[in-house]
Amino acid sequence: MEAYLDNSATTRCSDKAAELMMKLLLEDYGNPSSLHMKGVIAEKYINEAKKQIAKTLKAQEKEIVFTSGGTESNNLAIIGSAMANRRAGMHIITSSIEHASVSNPMAYLEEQGFEVTYVDVDEFGKIKLDELKKIRSEYGSVMFVGDGINDGPVIAGADVGFAVQNGSDLAIEAADVVLMNDNLNLAYTAKQIADQTSVISKENIIFALVIKAAVMLLGFMGVANMLFAVFADSGVAMLLVLNSIRILGKNKFR
Repeated sequence: MEAYLDNSATTRCSDKAAELMMKLLLEDYGNPSSLHMKGVIAEKYINEAKKQIAKTLKAQEKEIVFTSGGTESNNLAIIGSAMANRRAGMHIITSSIEHASVSNPMAYLEEQGFEVTYVDVDEFGKIKLDELKKIRSEYGSVMFVGDGINDGPVIAGADVGFAVQNGSDLAIEAADVVLMNDNLNLAYTAKQIADQTSVISKENIIFALVIKAAVMLLGFMGVANMLFAVFADSGVAMLLVLNSIRILGKNKFR
């Protein structure tokens, strides 16, 4: 009797998938980039697969990229994201026990001028919170982004804990920010919206205080009466609402 314990690396193909693969290899084997009928049929399989995967992950079809396996996927994600966002920062934090498909891209990024910090783990393979404290003392605030499943303690220990997708209750409660979407670009969008909202809130407070002070001054001078004050309050409320609506018109947030 066989006891196979490496399913996370390579899993037995399901019977239905094997049957479909045989059909693709022997019948619908066209190049999906070709314009002839065999290519059109092959492309339909790819588009249908993207549609199903995107629906499962709650993502857009254009965000689905097929690779040859996990190693290529990790290389594409790590190196691609680092290079695309190098202006935002060139310091990357990872654990010391990552798979070679993660540690090798990190080594490559170091050759490209990135600074990589390798955080030690405990006997259970979890990141040591003391390591985060060391990083904080050297580099400042630490933001930890995790899947929200097994990293609740680390999320709680970071200055900003960022949980992605439907994580555990512990991680959700510990996180400062919970993004119920796989698209991390939305985190930057959310930050922009929060900053703009903060600016508008300050503008509204200052504007309301100035109008109130002006109405009180006019009242002491005998120029403004109660009706004037009521109209002033209504006008201020309307202007504050209109000012707040500006956030909805920011195209860069869409």
